[in-house]
Amino acid sequence: MTTRITTQLLAAAALLGLSAGAQANGVQVQPSIYLLPSNASVSLNEGTATLELFMDFTGRPLIGGGIDLAFGGPISLISFTPSAYFNSLDTNPLLPTDFTGFGTENTAADFEIFWGNFAGTGGDGPKKLGDLTFSLNGLGVATVDVIISEFWGGAFFDLDSEPMDVAVSGASLQVVPVPAAAWLFVSAIGALGGMRLRRAA
Repeated sequence: MTTRITTQLLAAAALLGLSAGAQANGVQVQPSIYLLPSNASVSLNEGTATLELFMDFTGRPLIGGGIDLAFGGPISLISFTPSAYFNSLDTNPLLPTDFTGFGTENTAADFEIFWGNFAGTGGDGPKKLGDLTFSLNGLGVATVDVIISEFWGGAFFDLDSEPMDVAVSGASLQVVPVPAAAWLFVSAIGALGGMRLRRAA
């Protein structure tokens, strides 16, 4: 009986040790900030295109940092629409413990987005930061590059205020003409209209 109880206690202790080790180590990923879709083809006649901005700091909560966005090719930014998560970080913009925002004031490129909270945030899985909506101004390849902002410390910082190695990836949009099938359809409708006018005359 004593042997059985001892074995059960040892097994329970081992499980608790494994559980504590897993919690202490946690699941971690390479911290990253990225746009989706990363590569897409859009028709010029759509007029606009939207990219989603995400971060993934699973297992590595951060206190904050910022990014600059540089735009190339036939696009221009219409708006950045923050997600509910992004807005939740700015609990009180007047307090020095919370900083979250976006604009052009301190960017070295075309646009800046910065976020954080000194209590730590983002360690519990991927988070959507918001939507970037662009105007399509012509044909060709458009690019959106993501750069870690020098103004906001040149890095993202963990809970120990240590800089983190963060992977950033932008996006590419191929702006293409109206599909040929659409032109054929419009031409066919025009031809039918012309035939009706001739018959009526």
